[in-house]
Amino acid sequence: MNDEQVDVAVVGLGIMGASALWRLARRGLRVVGIDRFESPNAMGSSQGETRMLRTAVWEGDDYVPWIRRSCELWRELEQESGRALLSPIGVLLLGARDGAFVEGSVAALRGGSFRYELLSRGEMAERFPQHRLDDGDVGVLDRDGGVLGAEASVAAALAAARAHGAAVSTGAAVEELSAAGGAVTIAAGERRWQADHVVVAAGAWLPQLLPELACELRIERHVYGWFATDGAPAFAPERCPAFMRGADLYGFPAVDGATIKVGFPVCAGPTSVDAIVRSVQREELEAMRLGLIAPRLNGVGAPVAGLPRSYACMTTNTPDRDFLIGAPAGMPWLTVLGGFSGHGFKYGPAVGETAAELVVDGASTLPVARFSPDRFVAAA
Repeated sequence: MNDEQVDVAVVGLGIMGASALWRLARRGLRVVGIDRFESPNAMGSSQGETRMLRTAVWEGDDYVPWIRRSCELWRELEQESGRALLSPIGVLLLGARDGAFVEGSVAALRGGSFRYELLSRGEMAERFPQHRLDDGDVGVLDRDGGVLGAEASVAAALAAARAHGAAVSTGAAVEELSAAGGAVTIAAGERRWQADHVVVAAGAWLPQLLPELACELRIERHVYGWFATDGAPAFAPERCPAFMRGADLYGFPAVDGATIKVGFPVCAGPTSVDAIVRSVQREELEAMRLGLIAPRLNGVGAPVAGLPRSYACMTTNTPDRDFLIGAPAGMPWLTVLGGFSGHGFKYGPAVGETAAELVVDGASTLPVARFSPDRFVAAA
Protein backbone atom coordinates (compact mmCIF):
# COMPACT_ATOMS: atom_id res chain seq x y z
CA MET A 1 0.00 0.00 0.00
CA ASN A 2 1.17 3.51 -0.80
CA ASP A 3 0.58 5.96 2.03
CA GLU A 4 -1.63 8.92 1.16
CA GLN A 5 -0.29 12.23 2.46
CA VAL A 6 -2.63 14.63 4.25
CA ASP A 7 -2.25 17.47 6.71
CA VAL A 8 -4.95 16.23 9.10
CA ALA A 9 -6.99 13.05 9.37
CA VAL A 10 -10.31 13.08 11.23
CA VAL A 11 -11.38 9.71 12.64
CA GLY A 12 -15.11 9.42 13.27
CA LEU A 13 -17.71 11.28 11.23
CA GLY A 14 -20.62 11.88 13.53
CA ILE A 15 -21.56 15.50 14.11
CA MET A 16 -18.27 16.32 15.87
CA GLY A 17 -15.96 14.74 13.32
CA ALA A 18 -17.98 16.01 10.36
CA SER A 19 -17.89 19.53 11.82
CA ALA A 20 -14.15 19.34 12.43
CA LEU A 21 -13.63 18.15 8.85
CA TRP A 22 -15.67 21.11 7.58
CA ARG A 23 -13.79 23.72 9.61
CA LEU A 24 -10.37 22.24 8.79
CA ALA A 25 -11.11 22.04 5.07
CA ARG A 26 -12.42 25.58 5.19
CA ARG A 27 -8.91 26.67 6.25
CA GLY A 28 -7.46 25.14 3.10
CA LEU A 29 -5.82 22.10 4.70
CA ARG A 30 -5.53 18.71 3.01
CA VAL A 31 -7.90 16.66 5.14
CA VAL A 32 -9.51 13.25 5.10
CA GLY A 33 -12.41 12.03 7.20
CA ILE A 34 -12.50 8.32 8.09
CA ASP A 35 -15.38 6.27 9.49
CA ARG A 36 -16.03 2.55 9.79
CA PHE A 37 -19.62 3.12 8.65
CA GLU A 38 -21.22 5.20 5.96
CA SER A 39 -22.00 8.66 7.30
CA PRO A 40 -24.53 9.62 8.46
CA ASN A 41 -25.49 6.27 9.97
CA ALA A 42 -27.62 4.71 12.69
CA MET A 43 -24.76 3.09 14.61
CA GLY A 44 -23.33 5.87 16.75
CA SER A 45 -24.73 8.88 18.59
CA SER A 46 -25.77 11.32 15.84
CA GLN A 47 -28.93 9.70 14.49
CA GLY A 48 -32.67 9.62 15.10
CA GLU A 49 -34.08 12.41 12.90
CA THR A 50 -33.96 15.16 15.53
CA ARG A 51 -31.72 16.65 18.19
CA MET A 52 -32.45 19.44 20.63
CA LEU A 53 -30.73 22.82 20.60
CA ARG A 54 -31.26 24.59 23.90
CA THR A 55 -29.61 27.83 24.91
CA ALA A 56 -30.62 27.07 28.50
CA VAL A 57 -27.31 25.31 29.13
CA TRP A 58 -27.83 24.57 32.79
CA GLU A 59 -24.57 22.59 32.96
CA GLY A 60 -22.60 25.75 33.81
CA ASP A 61 -21.42 29.23 32.83
CA ASP A 62 -18.54 27.87 30.76
CA TYR A 63 -21.04 26.50 28.25
CA VAL A 64 -22.69 29.85 27.51
CA PRO A 65 -20.08 31.14 25.01
CA TRP A 66 -20.09 27.70 23.41
CA ILE A 67 -23.82 27.72 22.73
CA ARG A 68 -23.71 31.31 21.52
CA ARG A 69 -21.03 30.48 18.96
CA SER A 70 -22.79 27.25 18.04
CA CYS A 71 -25.97 29.12 17.17
CA GLU A 72 -23.97 31.36 14.83
CA LEU A 73 -22.26 28.42 13.16
CA TRP A 74 -25.47 26.43 12.67
CA ARG A 75 -26.76 29.33 10.61
CA GLU A 76 -23.47 29.48 8.73
CA LEU A 77 -23.67 25.77 7.96
CA GLU A 78 -27.22 26.23 6.69
CA GLN A 79 -26.02 28.95 4.34
CA GLU A 80 -23.01 27.00 3.06
CA SER A 81 -24.92 23.76 2.55
CA GLY A 82 -28.15 25.30 1.32
CA ARG A 83 -30.09 23.14 3.78
CA ALA A 84 -32.52 24.12 6.54
CA LEU A 85 -31.26 22.43 9.71
CA LEU A 86 -32.71 24.31 12.69
CA SER A 87 -36.40 24.74 13.44
CA PRO A 88 -36.59 27.56 16.04
CA ILE A 89 -39.69 26.29 17.86
CA GLY A 90 -38.26 26.78 21.35
CA VAL A 91 -37.48 24.37 24.18
CA LEU A 92 -39.58 24.00 27.32
CA LEU A 93 -37.82 22.93 30.53
CA LEU A 94 -39.95 21.78 33.46
CA GLY A 95 -39.02 21.26 37.08
CA ALA A 96 -39.14 22.57 40.62
CA ARG A 97 -38.65 26.31 40.86
CA ASP A 98 -35.86 26.01 43.42
CA GLY A 99 -34.19 23.01 41.77
CA ALA A 100 -30.76 23.07 40.14
CA PHE A 101 -32.26 22.29 36.72
CA VAL A 102 -34.51 25.35 36.59
CA GLU A 103 -32.12 27.66 38.45
CA GLY A 104 -29.21 26.69 36.20
CA SER A 105 -31.32 27.11 33.07
CA VAL A 106 -32.45 30.61 34.06
CA ALA A 107 -28.89 31.62 35.00
CA ALA A 108 -27.56 30.50 31.62
CA LEU A 109 -30.32 32.26 29.70
CA ARG A 110 -29.72 35.48 31.59
CA GLY A 111 -25.95 35.21 31.28
CA GLY A 112 -26.16 34.67 27.53
CA SER A 113 -28.82 37.37 27.03
CA PHE A 114 -31.06 34.78 25.41
CA ARG A 115 -34.82 35.21 25.18
CA TYR A 116 -36.88 33.24 27.70
CA GLU A 117 -40.02 33.18 29.81
CA LEU A 118 -40.36 31.86 33.34
CA LEU A 119 -43.85 30.39 33.59
CA SER A 120 -45.75 29.69 36.81
CA ARG A 121 -47.61 26.45 37.34
CA GLY A 122 -50.85 28.18 36.42
CA GLU A 123 -49.40 29.69 33.24
CA MET A 124 -48.01 26.29 32.28
CA ALA A 125 -51.39 24.63 32.75
CA GLU A 126 -53.03 27.23 30.51
CA ARG A 127 -50.45 27.39 27.72
CA PHE A 128 -49.12 23.83 27.68
CA PRO A 129 -51.90 21.52 28.89
CA GLN A 130 -50.21 18.49 27.34
CA HIS A 131 -47.82 18.49 30.32
CA ARG A 132 -48.82 17.06 33.69
CA LEU A 133 -47.25 19.05 36.51
CA ASP A 134 -46.09 18.16 39.99
CA ASP A 135 -46.66 20.50 42.91
CA GLY A 136 -44.05 23.25 42.76
CA ASP A 137 -43.30 22.75 39.07
CA VAL A 138 -42.68 25.74 36.81
CA GLY A 139 -41.65 26.05 33.19
CA VAL A 140 -38.76 27.81 31.49
CA LEU A 141 -39.47 28.55 27.84
CA ASP A 142 -36.16 28.87 26.00
CA ARG A 143 -37.35 30.95 23.06
CA ASP A 144 -34.03 30.81 21.18
CA GLY A 145 -33.91 27.02 21.33
CA GLY A 146 -35.29 24.59 18.80
CA VAL A 147 -34.89 21.32 16.96
CA LEU A 148 -32.04 20.27 14.67
CA GLY A 149 -32.18 17.65 11.98
CA ALA A 150 -29.78 14.92 13.14
CA GLU A 151 -28.70 13.01 10.04
CA ALA A 152 -29.37 16.14 7.97
CA SER A 153 -26.84 18.10 10.04
CA VAL A 154 -24.12 15.47 9.65
CA ALA A 155 -24.77 15.28 5.91
CA ALA A 156 -24.66 19.08 5.62
CA ALA A 157 -21.31 19.31 7.42
CA LEU A 158 -19.83 16.59 5.22
CA ALA A 159 -21.16 18.27 2.09
CA ALA A 160 -19.65 21.58 3.18
CA ALA A 161 -16.32 19.86 3.94
CA ARG A 162 -16.25 18.21 0.51
CA ALA A 163 -17.05 21.55 -1.12
CA HIS A 164 -13.84 22.86 0.47
CA GLY A 165 -11.82 19.91 -0.85
CA ALA A 166 -12.03 17.35 1.96
CA ALA A 167 -11.83 13.65 1.15
CA VAL A 168 -14.01 11.07 2.90
CA SER A 169 -13.28 7.37 3.38
CA THR A 170 -15.96 5.12 4.90
CA GLY A 171 -16.67 1.44 5.26
CA ALA A 172 -13.55 0.29 7.13
CA ALA A 173 -12.53 0.60 10.77
CA VAL A 174 -9.23 2.18 11.78
CA GLU A 175 -6.86 -0.66 12.61
CA GLU A 176 -3.70 1.35 13.21
CA LEU A 177 -3.19 4.75 14.78
CA SER A 178 0.42 5.48 15.68
CA ALA A 179 2.85 8.37 15.77
CA ALA A 180 6.56 8.23 15.00
CA GLY A 181 9.11 10.56 13.51
CA GLY A 182 6.81 13.56 13.48
CA ALA A 183 4.07 11.85 11.46
CA VAL A 184 0.91 9.94 12.30
CA THR A 185 0.03 6.71 10.51
CA ILE A 186 -3.61 5.75 10.13
CA ALA A 187 -4.69 2.50 8.48
CA ALA A 188 -8.26 1.45 7.70
CA GLY A 189 -9.05 -1.50 5.48
CA GLU A 190 -6.78 -1.34 2.42
CA ARG A 191 -5.88 2.33 2.83
CA ARG A 192 -3.16 4.07 4.80
CA TRP A 193 -2.52 7.73 5.43
CA GLN A 194 0.38 9.76 6.76
CA ALA A 195 -0.75 12.92 8.54
CA ASP A 196 0.82 15.72 10.53
CA HIS A 197 -2.07 15.58 12.97
CA VAL A 198 -5.11 13.45 13.74
CA VAL A 199 -8.43 14.45 15.28
CA VAL A 200 -10.20 11.52 16.93
CA ALA A 201 -13.95 11.99 17.32
CA ALA A 202 -14.91 8.34 17.53
CA GLY A 203 -17.67 8.58 20.14
CA ALA A 204 -18.27 5.29 21.93
CA TRP A 205 -15.31 3.72 20.08
CA LEU A 206 -12.91 6.20 21.69
CA PRO A 207 -11.78 3.78 24.46
CA GLN A 208 -10.88 1.18 21.82
CA LEU A 209 -8.90 3.59 19.67
CA LEU A 210 -7.18 5.40 22.52
CA PRO A 211 -6.96 3.06 25.51
CA GLU A 212 -4.18 5.24 26.92
CA LEU A 213 -6.61 8.03 27.80
CA ALA A 214 -6.61 8.73 31.52
CA CYS A 215 -10.37 9.17 31.62
CA GLU A 216 -12.63 6.17 32.19
CA LEU A 217 -15.54 6.60 29.81
CA ARG A 218 -18.97 5.15 30.53
CA ILE A 219 -21.06 4.04 27.56
CA GLU A 220 -24.77 4.48 28.19
CA ARG A 221 -27.73 3.24 26.17
CA HIS A 222 -30.47 5.75 25.33
CA VAL A 223 -33.81 4.52 24.06
CA TYR A 224 -36.05 6.57 21.78
CA GLY A 225 -39.55 5.78 20.68
CA TRP A 226 -42.32 7.38 18.68
CA PHE A 227 -45.75 7.39 20.31
CA ALA A 228 -49.18 8.04 18.85
CA THR A 229 -50.99 11.31 19.54
CA ASP A 230 -54.02 10.67 17.29
CA GLY A 231 -53.28 13.94 15.55
CA ALA A 232 -53.92 16.00 18.69
CA PRO A 233 -53.18 19.67 17.86
CA ALA A 234 -51.63 20.16 21.31
CA PHE A 235 -48.54 18.31 20.03
CA ALA A 236 -48.08 20.33 16.83
CA PRO A 237 -44.69 22.11 16.74
CA GLU A 238 -46.29 25.56 16.97
CA ARG A 239 -48.00 24.54 20.22
CA CYS A 240 -45.52 22.07 21.69
CA PRO A 241 -41.87 23.09 21.94
CA ALA A 242 -39.25 20.40 22.40
CA PHE A 243 -39.17 19.62 26.11
CA MET A 244 -37.09 18.33 29.00
CA ARG A 245 -38.34 17.04 32.32
CA GLY A 246 -35.07 17.17 34.23
CA ALA A 247 -32.39 14.93 32.77
CA ASP A 248 -34.40 11.70 32.57
CA LEU A 249 -37.17 12.44 30.04
CA TYR A 250 -37.09 14.60 26.94
CA GLY A 251 -39.05 14.78 23.75
CA PHE A 252 -40.00 16.41 20.48
CA PRO A 253 -43.34 17.56 19.04
CA ALA A 254 -45.32 15.81 16.34
CA VAL A 255 -43.35 17.07 13.34
CA ASP A 256 -45.16 14.44 11.24
CA GLY A 257 -48.56 15.47 12.59
CA ALA A 258 -49.19 12.13 14.25
CA THR A 259 -46.43 11.00 16.62
CA ILE A 260 -44.10 12.46 19.22
CA LYS A 261 -40.56 11.25 19.83
CA VAL A 262 -39.58 10.66 23.46
CA GLY A 263 -36.26 9.50 24.85
CA PHE A 264 -34.78 8.40 28.14
CA PRO A 265 -31.48 6.94 29.35
CA VAL A 266 -31.15 3.32 30.41
CA CYS A 267 -28.36 3.27 32.96
CA ALA A 268 -27.09 -0.26 33.34
CA GLY A 269 -23.56 0.43 34.54
CA PRO A 270 -20.31 0.80 32.57
CA THR A 271 -20.29 -1.24 29.41
CA SER A 272 -18.61 -1.38 26.02
CA VAL A 273 -19.76 -0.28 22.61
CA ASP A 274 -20.00 -3.92 21.53
CA ALA A 275 -22.29 -4.80 24.45
CA ILE A 276 -24.95 -2.17 23.72
CA VAL A 277 -28.30 -3.71 22.79
CA ARG A 278 -29.38 -1.73 19.73
CA SER A 279 -32.81 -3.25 19.22
CA VAL A 280 -35.78 -1.90 21.18
CA GLN A 281 -38.67 -4.20 22.05
CA ARG A 282 -42.26 -3.03 22.07
CA GLU A 283 -42.55 -4.19 25.69
CA GLU A 284 -39.69 -1.86 26.60
CA LEU A 285 -41.43 1.09 24.95
CA GLU A 286 -44.75 0.27 26.58
CA ALA A 287 -43.09 0.14 30.00
CA MET A 288 -41.51 3.51 29.19
CA ARG A 289 -44.92 4.93 28.27
CA LEU A 290 -46.63 3.68 31.43
CA GLY A 291 -43.83 4.42 33.87
CA LEU A 292 -42.36 7.69 32.58
CA ILE A 293 -44.56 9.28 29.92
CA ALA A 294 -48.14 8.77 31.15
CA PRO A 295 -47.48 10.41 34.55
CA ARG A 296 -46.05 13.48 32.79
CA LEU A 297 -47.87 13.90 29.48
CA ASN A 298 -51.55 13.90 28.57
CA GLY A 299 -52.82 12.31 25.38
CA VAL A 300 -49.89 10.04 24.48
CA GLY A 301 -50.88 6.68 23.06
CA ALA A 302 -49.21 3.42 22.19
CA PRO A 303 -45.70 3.17 20.72
CA VAL A 304 -45.57 3.07 16.95
CA ALA A 305 -44.17 -0.22 15.69
CA GLY A 306 -41.32 -0.72 13.27
CA LEU A 307 -38.04 0.96 12.47
CA PRO A 308 -37.09 3.72 12.52
CA ARG A 309 -39.94 4.34 14.95
CA SER A 310 -37.73 3.16 17.79
CA TYR A 311 -34.01 2.87 18.26
CA ALA A 312 -31.22 2.87 20.81
CA CYS A 313 -28.13 5.05 20.55
CA MET A 314 -25.10 5.52 22.75
CA THR A 315 -23.80 8.34 24.85
CA THR A 316 -20.17 8.42 25.91
CA ASN A 317 -19.91 9.91 29.37
CA THR A 318 -17.02 11.29 31.36
CA PRO A 319 -17.12 11.02 35.17
CA ASP A 320 -18.06 14.71 35.49
CA ARG A 321 -20.25 14.82 32.33
CA ASP A 322 -18.04 17.52 30.81
CA PHE A 323 -16.42 17.08 27.41
CA LEU A 324 -12.96 15.97 26.33
CA ILE A 325 -11.43 18.52 23.96
CA GLY A 326 -7.71 18.89 23.41
CA ALA A 327 -4.39 17.05 23.27
CA PRO A 328 -3.54 14.57 26.03
CA ALA A 329 -0.17 15.12 27.69
CA GLY A 330 2.73 13.87 25.56
CA MET A 331 0.57 13.51 22.45
CA PRO A 332 0.83 16.85 20.59
CA TRP A 333 -0.06 15.13 17.32
CA LEU A 334 -3.55 14.30 18.60
CA THR A 335 -6.73 16.28 19.29
CA VAL A 336 -9.41 14.33 21.14
CA LEU A 337 -13.08 15.21 20.79
CA GLY A 338 -15.17 12.96 23.00
CA GLY A 339 -17.15 12.31 26.14
CA PHE A 340 -20.05 14.49 25.05
CA SER A 341 -22.25 12.86 27.68
CA GLY A 342 -25.59 13.14 25.94
CA HIS A 343 -25.66 16.93 25.66
CA GLY A 344 -23.04 17.60 23.01
CA PHE A 345 -24.79 17.44 19.63
CA LYS A 346 -25.93 21.08 19.67
CA TYR A 347 -22.32 22.23 20.08
CA GLY A 348 -21.09 20.31 17.03
CA PRO A 349 -20.03 23.23 14.78
CA ALA A 350 -18.34 25.08 17.64
CA VAL A 351 -16.48 21.92 18.68
CA GLY A 352 -15.38 21.45 15.07
CA GLU A 353 -14.18 25.04 14.82
CA THR A 354 -12.30 24.70 18.11
CA ALA A 355 -10.59 21.54 16.87
CA ALA A 356 -9.44 23.39 13.76
CA GLU A 357 -8.11 26.26 15.88
CA LEU A 358 -6.22 23.90 18.18
CA VAL A 359 -4.67 22.07 15.22
CA VAL A 360 -3.67 25.17 13.25
CA ASP A 361 -3.22 27.90 15.87
CA GLY A 362 -2.41 25.90 18.99
CA ALA A 363 -5.06 27.84 20.92
CA SER A 364 -8.82 28.30 20.82
CA THR A 365 -11.19 31.24 20.90
CA LEU A 366 -13.64 29.46 23.20
CA PRO A 367 -12.63 28.37 26.73
CA VAL A 368 -11.38 24.77 26.79
CA ALA A 369 -9.60 24.44 30.15
CA ARG A 370 -12.66 22.76 31.69
CA PHE A 371 -12.53 20.10 28.97
CA SER A 372 -8.86 19.09 29.22
CA PRO A 373 -8.40 15.34 28.66
CA ASP A 374 -5.81 15.40 31.45
CA ARG A 375 -8.02 16.81 34.21
CA PHE A 376 -8.65 13.36 35.67
CA VAL A 377 -4.91 12.75 36.02
CA ALA A 378 -4.61 15.94 38.04
CA ALA A 379 -7.52 14.85 40.25
CA ALA A 380 -6.11 11.39 40.94
